[in-house]
Amino acid sequence: MQFVKQLFISSTLLVLSSWASAQFNDKEPQASLKAVGNADVSAIVYVNGEKLEVSGQSSFYLSASQESLEKGVVNIGAINFAFFKVPQSTLNFNGDKSDRTGNLSFAADGEQTARYDEKSKTIRGEIEGVVGATYMGDYADPIKDSKEGDHNFAPRQKSKLQFEIQLQEALVAKESEKPQESFAKMRAKLHAETDQRIGAYELQIEILPEYRFEQIFLPRIEVAKRLCVRPVRFSRLIWSGGYFSFDYTGDGLAFGQPEANKQWAKADVVFTWREFATVYNPTLFNFSTSEASAVLNSYDEDDCVEVFFVEGDAGMHSGWGGGASFNGGESYTKIISSDGNAHSGIDKVHLAHELGHSMDLPHPNYYNASSTNTLMCPSGFANDNPARNSQENKNNIANPLFTFALKLVSAGPDCTNSADCGTCP
Repeated sequence: MQFVKQLFISSTLLVLSSWASAQFNDKEPQASLKAVGNADVSAIVYVNGEKLEVSGQSSFYLSASQESLEKGVVNIGAINFAFFKVPQSTLNFNGDKSDRTGNLSFAADGEQTARYDEKSKTIRGEIEGVVGATYMGDYADPIKDSKEGDHNFAPRQKSKLQFEIQLQEALVAKESEKPQESFAKMRAKLHAETDQRIGAYELQIEILPEYRFEQIFLPRIEVAKRLCVRPVRFSRLIWSGGYFSFDYTGDGLAFGQPEANKQWAKADVVFTWREFATVYNPTLFNFSTSEASAVLNSYDEDDCVEVFFVEGDAGMHSGWGGGASFNGGESYTKIISSDGNAHSGIDKVHLAHELGHSMDLPHPNYYNASSTNTLMCPSGFANDNPARNSQENKNNIANPLFTFALKLVSAGPDCTNSADCGTCP
């Protein structure tokens, strides 16, 4: 994998290139520590008497004030692990004997704290989180055929992660002009209990990643969350004007991409858009909701959220509102989106909305995880979602595929939460 090297270089560039355009208020905020780590990683999984060697990627970020550093406490904003091409039948005792492989991931359950020892340059802690695996998507509720039926979530396995991070350089406790670049080694053990609901075996995972580590102690620095997106289009051969040519789906990408970038930049999300992957399948070119499994299984990319663009039919438009997100918030999340959104020329925030589901956000009033009168409102087909985002949405996004970078504080959300944002249209 090359993403770690690229991310390490580009995160510094992100800070430097943003400096000139930063807007400062009269009241200067207090300086604080922000630090990020990204790594390619290998691990050993112990499950049902078997020992699996797995590999993938990992990321974390932390923060601390001057006062908390003096007390030896840091905030762990996130720790993610995503392992790829893991045999799913080995993880599942409910009779899945297929040879399919997929993802196995861990994500910390919100912000938590850990102890920091300046003398030994170590961070130690135990945090709670959840384990996800591709096969768990089999247990997700079906997507409903209704205005609000454009997403589902898979069940997860509760887990705990014990970790110790050995830093090459001590955490920075005074203001600096640029990020300090070094390395950090983590020794971690993850334990997940048996979960009868989803046939999940008890898991033990031993992980020893070495991270590229960046830190800075400065006002107006924040952490960018980066998410890879792979657009997928379908092709077919057509006869036109006396000769054969290829026809492609995918008009929805250029149509929806600008608002996706704009709205999620307010929540410090930076999408890494890969080139189109092309699947030659005339049958799936014109899509109906009964073909969802075939579309989702037609292409797979371990470290990206795949967005499949199709020519959707009336049923997809009326039932799914022009698109749907499957297994939101997981490392194996996938989206199906109709090019009809582009052809109607109306719902420019549709793709941003579905990507919100891929980052674990439901519609508003569902466990209070997202805000009303924002892009996460349900809209139906050919109706604009509100081009607004909230601090609440920003606080609750998660995906084990997130990697992290340092950036200057930029324009933030439009409102705070549902009480502040207003009601959905």
